[in-house]
Amino acid sequence: ALPDGQPPMLCTVRRLGNTPAMSERLLGLIASGQKTGLFSLPADPELRDRAPEAGDFVIFTDFAGRPGCLVRMEECRLIGFRDVGPELTRCETPAAREVSAWRRIHQRYWTPMLASWGMEFSEEMPVWYQKFRLLYPPLRGPTASQ
Repeated sequence: ALPDGQPPMLCTVRRLGNTPAMSERLLGLIASGQKTGLFSLPADPELRDRAPEAGDFVIFTDFAGRPGCLVRMEECRLIGFRDVGPELTRCETPAAREVSAWRRIHQRYWTPMLASWGMEFSEEMPVWYQKFRLLYPPLRGPTASQ
């Protein structure tokens, strides 16, 4: 799946979703090409040791830790929650592409997560925007031929 069959210099492993059902849904949306990016919190334990960078190879796993797909990060940048606009939410799932929907979904998702880390949700908090390209499995579904 890698260009020229070369192994990645750095490959991180990250679980997607906070439930088994959410994990399967997100992996399916990535595999079909409908989701080409994500947003994460800098306080996330999976990102505390190393910020995501363009060029990184990432294996996204399901909730149980089984590999689901391999992606390569194309763009990674820190942005304020309130500054996320439509040019960034285009990478999201169809249900989260509208900025108002994206804000509602992510505030609801991140609030309990932040609380478990002793933090509070804020419109000013930073988030990682991460745009990626799916490497494996090959695209399937309606967007694969487009």
